[in-house]
Amino acid sequence: MGEEVDAKGFTREDRRRYRDKVRRSLDVFARLLAEARFDAERRSFGLEIELNLTDERGDPAPHNAAVLESIADADFQTELARFNVEINVPPRLLGGTVLTELERDVRASLNRAEDRSHAAGAYMMLVGILPTVMAEHLDEGSISANPRYRLLNEAIFAARGEDLELSIHGAERLEAVADTIAPEAACTSVQLHGQVEPEGYAVRRVRSRRWRPRVWFGERWITSIFDLFEENVRYFPALLPMCDEEDPEEVLAAGGVPKLGELRLHSGTVYRWNRPVYDVSDGRPHLRVENRVLPAGPTVVDIVANAAFYYGLVEVLCRQERPIWSQMSFAAAEENFHAGARDGIDARLYWPGVGEVPATELVLRRLLPMAHEGLEVLGIDAGDRDRLLGIVEQRCLTARNGSTWQVETFHRLHDGRGLERREALRAMTLRYRELMHSNEPVHTWPLE
Repeated sequence: MGEEVDAKGFTREDRRRYRDKVRRSLDVFARLLAEARFDAERRSFGLEIELNLTDERGDPAPHNAAVLESIADADFQTELARFNVEINVPPRLLGGTVLTELERDVRASLNRAEDRSHAAGAYMMLVGILPTVMAEHLDEGSISANPRYRLLNEAIFAARGEDLELSIHGAERLEAVADTIAPEAACTSVQLHGQVEPEGYAVRRVRSRRWRPRVWFGERWITSIFDLFEENVRYFPALLPMCDEEDPEEVLAAGGVPKLGELRLHSGTVYRWNRPVYDVSDGRPHLRVENRVLPAGPTVVDIVANAAFYYGLVEVLCRQERPIWSQMSFAAAEENFHAGARDGIDARLYWPGVGEVPATELVLRRLLPMAHEGLEVLGIDAGDRDRLLGIVEQRCLTARNGSTWQVETFHRLHDGRGLERREALRAMTLRYRELMHSNEPVHTWPLE
Protein backbone atom coordinates (compact mmCIF):
# COMPACT_ATOMS: atom_id res chain seq x y z
CA MET A 1 0.00 0.00 0.00
CA GLY A 2 3.02 2.31 0.03
CA GLU A 3 3.33 2.58 -3.75
CA GLU A 4 2.96 6.02 -5.28
CA VAL A 5 -0.14 6.93 -7.30
CA ASP A 6 -0.69 9.69 -9.82
CA ALA A 7 -4.47 9.86 -9.80
CA LYS A 8 -6.04 12.85 -8.06
CA GLY A 9 -9.58 11.49 -8.11
CA PHE A 10 -11.78 8.91 -9.78
CA THR A 11 -14.77 9.17 -12.08
CA ARG A 12 -17.71 6.82 -12.53
CA GLU A 13 -16.09 5.63 -15.77
CA ASP A 14 -12.86 4.86 -13.86
CA ARG A 15 -14.84 2.66 -11.49
CA ARG A 16 -16.67 0.89 -14.32
CA ARG A 17 -13.44 0.12 -16.17
CA TYR A 18 -11.76 -1.03 -12.98
CA ARG A 19 -14.63 -3.32 -11.99
CA ASP A 20 -14.62 -4.87 -15.46
CA LYS A 21 -10.84 -5.36 -15.33
CA VAL A 22 -11.00 -6.94 -11.88
CA ARG A 23 -13.63 -9.43 -13.01
CA ARG A 24 -11.61 -10.33 -16.10
CA SER A 25 -8.54 -10.75 -13.90
CA LEU A 26 -10.53 -13.04 -11.62
CA ASP A 27 -11.43 -15.20 -14.62
CA VAL A 28 -7.77 -15.39 -15.63
CA PHE A 29 -6.80 -16.27 -12.06
CA ALA A 30 -9.30 -19.15 -12.16
CA ARG A 31 -7.67 -20.41 -15.36
CA LEU A 32 -4.22 -20.21 -13.79
CA LEU A 33 -5.50 -22.38 -10.95
CA ALA A 34 -7.18 -24.85 -13.28
CA GLU A 35 -4.06 -25.17 -15.43
CA ALA A 36 -1.74 -25.67 -12.42
CA ARG A 37 0.49 -22.77 -13.46
CA PHE A 38 1.69 -21.98 -9.94
CA ASP A 39 5.16 -22.46 -8.47
CA ALA A 40 5.12 -25.57 -6.27
CA GLU A 41 7.82 -24.33 -3.86
CA ARG A 42 6.31 -24.08 -0.36
CA ARG A 43 9.33 -23.29 1.78
CA SER A 44 9.70 -19.62 0.89
CA PHE A 45 8.82 -17.06 3.57
CA GLY A 46 9.20 -13.35 4.19
CA LEU A 47 7.90 -10.60 6.42
CA GLU A 48 7.05 -6.93 6.70
CA ILE A 49 7.63 -4.94 9.88
CA GLU A 50 5.88 -1.65 10.59
CA LEU A 51 7.74 0.81 12.82
CA ASN A 52 6.98 3.97 14.74
CA LEU A 53 9.13 7.08 14.64
CA THR A 54 9.63 8.96 17.92
CA ASP A 55 11.36 12.14 18.94
CA GLU A 56 13.87 12.54 21.78
CA ARG A 57 11.08 12.65 24.38
CA GLY A 58 9.36 9.54 23.03
CA ASP A 59 6.46 11.34 21.34
CA PRO A 60 5.49 10.54 17.72
CA ALA A 61 7.85 12.14 15.20
CA PRO A 62 5.96 12.92 11.94
CA HIS A 63 9.06 12.85 9.76
CA ASN A 64 8.80 9.69 7.66
CA ALA A 65 9.51 11.48 4.37
CA ALA A 66 12.78 12.92 5.70
CA VAL A 67 13.67 9.63 7.39
CA LEU A 68 13.15 7.62 4.21
CA GLU A 69 15.27 10.11 2.28
CA SER A 70 18.05 9.71 4.85
CA ILE A 71 17.83 5.92 4.88
CA ALA A 72 17.82 5.69 1.06
CA ASP A 73 17.00 1.97 1.11
CA ALA A 74 14.30 0.51 -1.14
CA ASP A 75 13.40 -2.04 1.56
CA PHE A 76 12.02 0.83 3.69
CA GLN A 77 8.75 2.38 2.57
CA THR A 78 6.15 4.87 3.69
CA GLU A 79 3.18 3.85 5.80
CA LEU A 80 -0.18 5.37 6.71
CA ALA A 81 0.94 8.02 9.22
CA ARG A 82 3.82 10.43 9.04
CA PHE A 83 5.26 8.77 12.16
CA ASN A 84 5.26 5.29 10.53
CA VAL A 85 7.60 3.49 8.16
CA GLU A 86 7.78 -0.14 7.04
CA ILE A 87 10.62 -2.51 6.25
CA ASN A 88 10.04 -5.27 3.71
CA VAL A 89 12.31 -8.25 4.34
CA PRO A 90 13.17 -10.11 1.12
CA PRO A 91 11.91 -13.70 0.96
CA ARG A 92 14.16 -16.63 1.75
CA LEU A 93 13.87 -20.40 2.07
CA LEU A 94 12.99 -22.09 5.35
CA GLY A 95 15.71 -24.44 6.48
CA GLY A 96 19.04 -24.67 8.30
CA THR A 97 20.05 -21.54 10.20
CA VAL A 98 17.85 -19.19 8.17
CA LEU A 99 16.05 -17.84 11.25
CA THR A 100 19.28 -16.77 12.93
CA GLU A 101 20.42 -15.26 9.63
CA LEU A 102 17.09 -13.41 9.41
CA GLU A 103 17.51 -12.05 12.93
CA ARG A 104 21.04 -10.87 12.17
CA ASP A 105 20.12 -9.23 8.86
CA VAL A 106 17.00 -7.45 10.15
CA ARG A 107 18.85 -6.17 13.19
CA ALA A 108 21.71 -4.87 11.02
CA SER A 109 19.27 -3.20 8.62
CA LEU A 110 17.40 -1.53 11.47
CA ASN A 111 20.64 -0.37 13.07
CA ARG A 112 21.71 1.33 9.84
CA ALA A 113 18.27 2.89 9.41
CA GLU A 114 18.21 4.03 13.04
CA ASP A 115 21.56 5.79 12.71
CA ARG A 116 20.46 7.60 9.54
CA SER A 117 17.05 8.55 10.92
CA HIS A 118 18.66 10.60 13.68
CA ALA A 119 19.55 13.21 11.07
CA ALA A 120 15.81 13.76 10.64
CA GLY A 121 15.24 13.98 14.39
CA ALA A 122 13.66 10.53 14.67
CA TYR A 123 14.24 7.33 16.63
CA MET A 124 12.71 4.01 15.57
CA MET A 125 10.54 1.82 17.76
CA LEU A 126 9.16 -1.68 17.32
CA VAL A 127 5.94 -1.57 19.31
CA GLY A 128 2.37 -2.60 18.59
CA ILE A 129 0.86 0.70 19.74
CA LEU A 130 3.15 3.58 20.58
CA PRO A 131 2.21 4.48 24.20
CA THR A 132 2.60 8.21 23.60
CA VAL A 133 0.18 8.41 20.66
CA MET A 134 -2.65 10.77 21.56
CA ALA A 135 -5.76 11.99 19.78
CA GLU A 136 -3.93 15.04 18.42
CA HIS A 137 -1.52 12.75 16.56
CA LEU A 138 -4.30 10.96 14.69
CA ASP A 139 -6.01 13.47 12.44
CA GLU A 140 -5.98 14.20 8.72
CA GLY A 141 -2.75 16.16 9.03
CA SER A 142 -0.93 13.10 10.35
CA ILE A 143 -1.59 11.02 7.22
CA SER A 144 1.48 10.47 5.02
CA ALA A 145 1.97 12.70 2.00
CA ASN A 146 1.68 9.76 -0.45
CA PRO A 147 -1.52 10.55 -2.43
CA ARG A 148 -2.59 6.91 -2.11
CA TYR A 149 -3.47 7.40 1.55
CA ARG A 150 -5.54 10.53 0.93
CA LEU A 151 -7.47 8.75 -1.81
CA LEU A 152 -7.91 5.70 0.38
CA ASN A 153 -9.17 7.85 3.24
CA GLU A 154 -11.73 9.58 1.02
CA ALA A 155 -12.91 6.31 -0.53
CA ILE A 156 -13.33 4.49 2.78
CA PHE A 157 -15.44 7.24 4.30
CA ALA A 158 -17.47 7.63 1.12
CA ALA A 159 -18.22 3.90 1.28
CA ARG A 160 -19.00 3.99 5.02
CA GLY A 161 -21.23 7.04 4.84
CA GLU A 162 -20.47 7.79 8.49
CA ASP A 163 -17.64 8.50 10.93
CA LEU A 164 -15.52 5.76 12.45
CA GLU A 165 -16.52 4.79 16.00
CA LEU A 166 -13.86 3.35 18.30
CA SER A 167 -15.00 1.35 21.32
CA ILE A 168 -12.43 -0.66 23.29
CA HIS A 169 -13.31 -2.19 26.65
CA GLY A 170 -10.77 -3.45 29.16
CA ALA A 171 -9.16 -2.28 32.38
CA GLU A 172 -9.81 1.16 30.92
CA ARG A 173 -12.36 2.13 28.29
CA LEU A 174 -11.80 4.01 25.05
CA GLU A 175 -14.73 5.62 23.28
CA ALA A 176 -13.96 7.94 20.37
CA VAL A 177 -15.19 9.07 16.97
CA ALA A 178 -12.88 9.73 14.02
CA ASP A 179 -13.52 11.31 10.64
CA THR A 180 -10.34 9.91 9.04
CA ILE A 181 -8.56 6.55 8.90
CA ALA A 182 -5.61 8.00 10.85
CA PRO A 183 -6.39 5.98 14.04
CA GLU A 184 -5.45 2.86 12.05
CA ALA A 185 -1.86 4.14 12.18
CA ALA A 186 -1.77 3.64 15.95
CA CYS A 187 -1.43 -0.12 15.37
CA THR A 188 1.82 -1.37 13.85
CA SER A 189 2.28 -5.03 13.06
CA VAL A 190 4.51 -7.77 11.75
CA GLN A 191 3.09 -9.48 8.67
CA LEU A 192 4.35 -13.01 8.10
CA HIS A 193 4.27 -14.35 4.53
CA GLY A 194 4.32 -18.01 3.64
CA GLN A 195 4.30 -19.37 0.10
CA VAL A 196 1.79 -22.18 -0.43
CA GLU A 197 0.54 -24.43 -3.18
CA PRO A 198 -3.02 -23.65 -4.32
CA GLU A 199 -4.40 -26.99 -3.13
CA GLY A 200 -2.85 -26.51 0.30
CA TYR A 201 -4.51 -23.15 0.90
CA ALA A 202 -8.08 -24.10 1.74
CA VAL A 203 -10.27 -26.19 3.98
CA ARG A 204 -13.90 -27.17 4.03
CA ARG A 205 -16.84 -24.82 3.44
CA VAL A 206 -19.55 -23.76 5.86
CA ARG A 207 -22.45 -21.47 5.22
CA SER A 208 -21.93 -17.70 5.23
CA ARG A 209 -23.90 -15.89 7.84
CA ARG A 210 -23.60 -12.08 8.03
CA TRP A 211 -22.46 -8.81 6.47
CA ARG A 212 -18.76 -8.39 5.86
CA PRO A 213 -16.54 -5.76 7.52
CA ARG A 214 -13.54 -4.68 5.48
CA VAL A 215 -11.19 -5.65 8.32
CA TRP A 216 -12.19 -9.26 8.35
CA PHE A 217 -11.44 -12.52 10.13
CA GLY A 218 -13.65 -14.33 7.61
CA GLU A 219 -16.83 -16.31 8.12
CA ARG A 220 -16.19 -19.89 7.01
CA TRP A 221 -13.68 -22.56 6.17
CA ILE A 222 -13.08 -22.32 2.43
CA THR A 223 -12.70 -24.89 -0.37
CA SER A 224 -10.25 -22.96 -2.58
CA ILE A 225 -8.10 -19.86 -2.48
CA PHE A 226 -10.26 -18.70 -5.38
CA ASP A 227 -13.09 -18.29 -2.85
CA LEU A 228 -11.17 -15.54 -1.06
CA PHE A 229 -10.43 -13.49 -4.17
CA GLU A 230 -13.95 -14.01 -5.45
CA GLU A 231 -15.44 -12.84 -2.12
CA ASN A 232 -13.23 -9.76 -2.21
CA VAL A 233 -14.59 -8.87 -5.65
CA ARG A 234 -18.20 -9.73 -4.85
CA TYR A 235 -18.58 -8.11 -1.43
CA PHE A 236 -16.31 -5.06 -1.41
CA PRO A 237 -16.51 -1.90 -3.55
CA ALA A 238 -13.40 -0.53 -5.22
CA LEU A 239 -11.48 1.99 -3.12
CA LEU A 240 -8.65 2.80 -5.55
CA PRO A 241 -10.02 2.05 -9.06
CA MET A 242 -6.73 2.38 -10.96
CA CYS A 243 -6.19 0.36 -14.15
CA ASP A 244 -2.92 -0.54 -15.82
CA GLU A 245 -2.33 -1.31 -19.49
CA GLU A 246 -2.07 -5.09 -19.19
CA ASP A 247 -4.66 -7.27 -20.91
CA PRO A 248 -4.46 -10.39 -18.72
CA GLU A 249 -6.31 -12.59 -21.19
CA GLU A 250 -3.94 -11.68 -24.02
CA VAL A 251 -0.91 -12.27 -21.80
CA LEU A 252 -2.19 -15.70 -20.78
CA ALA A 253 -3.13 -16.64 -24.35
CA ALA A 254 0.41 -15.78 -25.45
CA GLY A 255 1.85 -18.15 -22.86
CA GLY A 256 2.89 -15.40 -20.45
CA VAL A 257 2.13 -14.82 -16.80
CA PRO A 258 -0.25 -11.91 -16.12
CA LYS A 259 0.45 -9.57 -13.21
CA LEU A 260 -3.29 -9.11 -12.46
CA GLY A 261 -2.55 -5.68 -11.05
CA GLU A 262 -6.17 -4.68 -10.46
CA LEU A 263 -7.02 -7.91 -8.65
CA ARG A 264 -3.93 -7.58 -6.47
CA LEU A 265 -4.70 -3.93 -5.69
CA HIS A 266 -8.32 -4.70 -4.85
CA SER A 267 -7.41 -7.57 -2.52
CA GLY A 268 -4.85 -5.28 -0.88
CA THR A 269 -7.69 -2.99 0.21
CA VAL A 270 -9.55 -5.83 1.98
CA TYR A 271 -7.85 -6.21 5.33
CA ARG A 272 -8.29 -9.88 6.12
CA TRP A 273 -6.31 -11.02 9.15
CA ASN A 274 -5.06 -13.82 6.90
CA ARG A 275 -4.82 -12.24 3.47
CA PRO A 276 -4.38 -14.14 0.18
CA VAL A 277 -1.63 -12.74 -2.03
CA TYR A 278 -1.02 -13.40 -5.74
CA ASP A 279 2.40 -12.38 -7.05
CA VAL A 280 4.83 -13.10 -9.87
CA SER A 281 8.50 -13.80 -9.24
CA ASP A 282 11.10 -14.78 -11.83
CA GLY A 283 8.33 -15.23 -14.36
CA ARG A 284 6.40 -17.72 -12.22
CA PRO A 285 3.11 -17.02 -10.43
CA HIS A 286 2.86 -17.96 -6.78
CA LEU A 287 0.48 -17.67 -3.86
CA ARG A 288 1.17 -16.53 -0.32
CA VAL A 289 -0.66 -16.33 2.97
CA GLU A 290 -0.07 -12.99 4.68
CA ASN A 291 -0.69 -13.39 8.40
CA ARG A 292 -1.44 -9.93 9.83
CA VAL A 293 -2.30 -10.55 13.47
CA LEU A 294 1.00 -10.02 15.32
CA PRO A 295 2.07 -6.67 16.77
CA ALA A 296 5.50 -5.27 15.98
CA GLY A 297 8.30 -5.88 18.48
CA PRO A 298 9.23 -5.75 21.22
CA THR A 299 12.63 -6.82 19.78
CA VAL A 300 13.85 -8.42 16.60
CA VAL A 301 14.56 -11.67 18.44
CA ASP A 302 10.98 -11.69 19.79
CA ILE A 303 9.68 -11.20 16.25
CA VAL A 304 11.80 -14.06 14.92
CA ALA A 305 10.69 -16.28 17.81
CA ASN A 306 7.06 -15.54 16.89
CA ALA A 307 7.83 -16.40 13.27
CA ALA A 308 9.46 -19.71 14.27
CA PHE A 309 6.43 -20.61 16.37
CA TYR A 310 4.03 -19.69 13.57
CA TYR A 311 5.77 -21.49 10.72
CA GLY A 312 6.45 -24.60 12.76
CA LEU A 313 2.90 -24.81 14.03
CA VAL A 314 1.31 -24.23 10.62
CA GLU A 315 3.50 -26.94 9.09
CA VAL A 316 2.13 -29.54 11.52
CA LEU A 317 -1.48 -28.34 11.41
CA CYS A 318 -1.49 -28.64 7.62
CA ARG A 319 -0.05 -32.17 7.70
CA GLN A 320 -2.37 -33.72 10.27
CA GLU A 321 -4.50 -36.63 9.09
CA ARG A 322 -7.42 -35.12 10.97
CA PRO A 323 -6.83 -31.39 10.61
CA ILE A 324 -7.85 -28.90 13.25
CA TRP A 325 -10.56 -27.38 11.04
CA SER A 326 -12.35 -30.73 10.94
CA GLN A 327 -12.56 -30.71 14.76
CA MET A 328 -13.32 -27.04 15.47
CA SER A 329 -16.13 -24.86 14.19
CA PHE A 330 -15.18 -21.65 12.44
CA ALA A 331 -17.12 -19.77 15.13
CA ALA A 332 -14.86 -21.26 17.81
CA ALA A 333 -11.76 -20.21 15.86
CA GLU A 334 -13.15 -16.69 15.53
CA GLU A 335 -13.92 -16.49 19.24
CA ASN A 336 -10.35 -17.61 20.01
CA PHE A 337 -9.11 -14.77 17.83
CA HIS A 338 -11.21 -12.20 19.66
CA ALA A 339 -10.29 -13.59 23.07
CA GLY A 340 -6.59 -13.41 22.24
CA ALA A 341 -6.89 -9.85 20.95
CA ARG A 342 -8.95 -8.76 23.94
CA ASP A 343 -7.18 -10.55 26.80
CA GLY A 344 -3.67 -11.19 25.49
CA ILE A 345 -1.56 -13.59 27.49
CA ASP A 346 -4.41 -13.94 30.02
CA ALA A 347 -6.85 -15.22 27.38
CA ARG A 348 -8.70 -18.50 27.69
CA LEU A 349 -8.92 -20.39 24.40
CA TYR A 350 -10.82 -23.41 23.12
CA TRP A 351 -8.94 -26.39 21.68
CA PRO A 352 -10.37 -29.73 20.53
CA GLY A 353 -9.93 -32.50 23.07
CA VAL A 354 -8.92 -30.00 25.74
CA GLY A 355 -11.81 -27.57 26.02
CA GLU A 356 -11.28 -24.03 27.24
CA VAL A 357 -7.86 -23.50 28.83
CA PRO A 358 -5.50 -20.59 29.58
CA ALA A 359 -3.52 -19.55 26.51
CA THR A 360 -0.22 -20.16 28.31
CA GLU A 361 -1.22 -23.72 29.19
CA LEU A 362 -2.37 -24.42 25.63
CA VAL A 363 0.92 -23.16 24.21
CA LEU A 364 3.09 -25.06 26.69
CA ARG A 365 1.28 -28.38 26.56
CA ARG A 366 0.03 -28.60 22.98
CA LEU A 367 1.27 -25.96 20.59
CA LEU A 368 4.98 -25.73 21.40
CA PRO A 369 5.59 -29.47 20.86
CA MET A 370 3.81 -29.16 17.53
CA ALA A 371 5.94 -26.14 16.57
CA HIS A 372 9.12 -28.06 17.44
CA GLU A 373 7.97 -30.92 15.22
CA GLY A 374 7.10 -28.58 12.36
CA LEU A 375 10.47 -26.80 12.44
CA GLU A 376 12.21 -30.17 12.46
CA VAL A 377 10.23 -31.21 9.37
CA LEU A 378 11.24 -27.93 7.72
CA GLY A 379 14.89 -28.67 8.43
CA ILE A 380 15.48 -25.77 10.81
CA ASP A 381 18.71 -26.04 12.79
CA ALA A 382 18.08 -27.73 16.17
CA GLY A 383 19.93 -25.04 18.10
CA ASP A 384 17.90 -22.28 16.50
CA ARG A 385 14.71 -24.25 17.08
CA ASP A 386 15.41 -24.66 20.79
CA ARG A 387 16.58 -21.08 21.29
CA LEU A 388 13.67 -19.37 19.55
CA LEU A 389 10.87 -21.60 20.80
CA GLY A 390 12.48 -21.36 24.25
CA ILE A 391 11.67 -17.64 24.15
CA VAL A 392 7.99 -18.43 23.58
CA GLU A 393 8.13 -21.00 26.38
CA GLN A 394 9.63 -18.51 28.84
CA ARG A 395 7.00 -15.90 27.98
CA CYS A 396 4.36 -18.43 29.02
CA LEU A 397 6.20 -19.51 32.19
CA THR A 398 6.80 -15.92 33.33
CA ALA A 399 3.46 -14.59 31.99
CA ARG A 400 5.47 -11.68 30.59
CA ASN A 401 5.18 -10.26 27.08
CA GLY A 402 5.43 -6.78 25.61
CA SER A 403 2.05 -5.59 26.82
CA THR A 404 2.41 -6.90 30.38
CA TRP A 405 5.85 -5.27 30.64
CA GLN A 406 4.37 -1.96 29.51
CA VAL A 407 1.47 -2.13 31.96
CA GLU A 408 3.64 -3.08 34.95
CA THR A 409 6.27 -0.47 34.14
CA PHE A 410 3.67 2.26 33.67
CA HIS A 411 2.05 1.53 37.05
CA ARG A 412 5.41 1.58 38.80
CA LEU A 413 6.07 5.02 37.32
CA HIS A 414 2.55 6.41 37.69
CA ASP A 415 1.33 4.82 40.92
CA GLY A 416 4.66 4.10 42.59
CA ARG A 417 6.67 7.20 41.72
CA GLY A 418 3.77 9.60 41.27
CA LEU A 419 4.53 10.67 37.71
CA GLU A 420 1.67 12.36 35.87
CA ARG A 421 0.04 9.98 33.39
CA ARG A 422 1.51 11.41 30.21
CA GLU A 423 4.98 11.72 31.71
CA ALA A 424 4.80 8.14 32.95
CA LEU A 425 3.93 7.02 29.41
CA ARG A 426 6.87 8.97 28.02
CA ALA A 427 9.27 7.55 30.61
CA MET A 428 8.03 4.03 29.92
CA THR A 429 8.38 4.58 26.16
CA LEU A 430 11.98 5.76 26.48
CA ARG A 431 12.86 2.76 28.67
CA TYR A 432 11.18 0.44 26.15
CA ARG A 433 13.11 2.04 23.29
CA GLU A 434 16.40 1.55 25.12
CA LEU A 435 15.68 -2.12 25.92
CA MET A 436 14.43 -2.77 22.40
CA HIS A 437 17.90 -2.05 21.06
CA SER A 438 19.45 -4.59 23.43
CA ASN A 439 17.67 -7.33 21.43
CA GLU A 440 17.14 -9.25 24.66
CA PRO A 441 13.76 -11.06 24.76
CA VAL A 442 11.07 -9.05 26.47
CA HIS A 443 10.45 -11.64 29.20
CA THR A 444 13.98 -10.83 30.50
CA TRP A 445 13.48 -7.06 30.63
CA PRO A 446 13.82 -5.46 34.10
CA LEU A 447 10.89 -3.47 35.44
CA GLU A 448 13.11 -0.71 36.85
